[in-house]
Amino acid sequence: MANWASQRGNPLTRPVLESALGVHRDAALPRFHVNDFVTRAKAEILTVNTEAPGFGRKAVLYATCFVNYNNPGIGRAARQVLAHNGIETEVTFPSCCGMPQLEHGDIARAAGQARVIASELRPWVDEGWDVIAPIPSCALMLKFEWPLILPDIELTVIQRCSGHGGSWGIMKENFETAIKVGKPVARQARRAATTYVASGCPLAGEHIVQGMERVEGERSCAERSNHPVEILAAAYGF
Repeated sequence: MANWASQRGNPLTRPVLESALGVHRDAALPRFHVNDFVTRAKAEILTVNTEAPGFGRKAVLYATCFVNYNNPGIGRAARQVLAHNGIETEVTFPSCCGMPQLEHGDIARAAGQARVIASELRPWVDEGWDVIAPIPSCALMLKFEWPLILPDIELTVIQRCSGHGGSWGIMKENFETAIKVGKPVARQARRAATTYVASGCPLAGEHIVQGMERVEGERSCAERSNHPVEILAAAYGF
C-alpha cells in the first residue's frame, strides 16, 4: 500500500501528499521493503575469502534507514564485496542517525539519536570492528556532525596570549612580566578544572601551567601540559 500510494503518477494519492506534506507530486520516492536488510542479513551466511588480503578484518555495517527499508540490495552488495575481500561483517540498525532531525534544527533529538546508536556501536568498536555506513550522508553524521552536537569530551577553548614569547619569557628580567601577561589564561584554565591542559605550542603550555600554580583556588591544577596530538593518541590507546 505504501509503494502504491507513493508511486509517481498516482492521481489519487500524490496530490494529497503534495498538499498535506509538501512533497511534489512528480518527485520520485524510494520504495519500501517489508523484508528489511537487517532481517535478510540474519538469514544469509556469507563465505569469507580466507585467501584475500583483508582476511582477519571485521566490519559492522550500520544499515541506515535507506538501506534497511528502501534498498536492502545495497547492503547485500556491500557484504558480498567485503566477504570477497576477506572481511567478516555483521549488521546493526538501532535507530536513525538523526540527519532529518538535524536538518530541521531539532538538535536535542539528533543528539538523542546519536547517544542510542553510539551506545550500540561502542562494544563493536571496543572489540576491534570497523564501522561502515553505506550511505554518505549517514556516514557524515557519524564522523563529523555527532562530535559537534554530542562531544566525547568537554572542551574549554581559551584564545589569549600565554605571555611566554619564546625565549623572551624565560629571561630573568622578563619572566615575571610574562607570567603577569599570561595570568588571564592561567586563571581561566584553573577555573575550568579540566583533567588536561593542551596547547599547540609546548613551551606556551608549560608556561600556562606555571601560571596556574600561582593562581589561588580550591580546584585542582594540572601537573603538566600536553600537545593536542598526545591527547588524541592517548584516546586511541597508544
